[in-house]
Amino acid sequence: MAYGGGGFAISYPLAVELERMQDRCIKRYPGLYGSDDRMQACMAELNVPLTKEPGFHQVVIDRVTPSPIKDCGCAQGPGKLDRNNGGLVDCLPDTSGKNDIYGNLLGLLSGHPVTPLVSLHHFDIIDPIFPGMKRVDALKHLLESTKFDSASIIQQSICYDKKQEWSVLVSWGFAIQIMRGIISPRELESPTRTFLNWYKVLDFTAYAFNTRPVAGHPCQQPFVFYINSTQYDKTRRQIIGIYTYYHETNPPCPWGIKSPKTIHTIVVLKHEDPNRWQKAPRKDCCRVLPSIEEGIMYLWVGHCGHNEVIEM
Repeated sequence: MAYGGGGFAISYPLAVELERMQDRCIKRYPGLYGSDDRMQACMAELNVPLTKEPGFHQVVIDRVTPSPIKDCGCAQGPGKLDRNNGGLVDCLPDTSGKNDIYGNLLGLLSGHPVTPLVSLHHFDIIDPIFPGMKRVDALKHLLESTKFDSASIIQQSICYDKKQEWSVLVSWGFAIQIMRGIISPRELESPTRTFLNWYKVLDFTAYAFNTRPVAGHPCQQPFVFYINSTQYDKTRRQIIGIYTYYHETNPPCPWGIKSPKTIHTIVVLKHEDPNRWQKAPRKDCCRVLPSIEEGIMYLWVGHCGHNEVIEM
């Protein structure tokens, strides 16, 4: 249950039982806010416990654990529906991530955990996820990539350009960030605080997930490339994503590392992975491929090979 509007999921047998008593039940809880609170109270009267699903939060983005979702809409696990005995199952996700946010979602979407993207909430109070677009147009643009590999949308991959000494953070179908220097995967996988807490009196310590600050040093600021188009190459049976540089004013850097501004386009190659969430959770690996054109970087994103490690 993502309290505050993110929604909840229950099994069909539980829905049947609730239908028989919820009109009486909700009248007993006038002090509770919203249908989600009242629904859980009614479930407690049916002796049905909360099945925690970490990662399904009311944080503008809802996400669920990578367990297969079938039949009753409940992930497999402790709360799996037993149709043989008509078991009642609630599939109300963990509420520990109750955080509304607003502002720029670049940091949050780029640091999305290894879970499916389910939905975006309160879309009218956040910045358009693609600069220069209206909110709805930006969302439609994001969903273009889902036509080719919906399971992989905004999934994170990390790799390094050893020659240029760049760190590369890929959020497939959304954006790629290139940063000077070598930044550890542990740091890169945490969302950058480009967004703000809905409750202005609270700071980042109120979030239910780890975050990292926006880089203050001019040499550590990222160069952002947003998805421009996605297409499928039938001959090679691979998906081709084209990401273009979003021109921002990056301050001068005294480091002796080449500026990523020399790149104007990034081409990402990958294969569709429809069974991603039927396997143990693991990020895709990312590799920098040899470039054949000036100003264009080529990346491969896909299953990690045997003994493949993200390192310089």
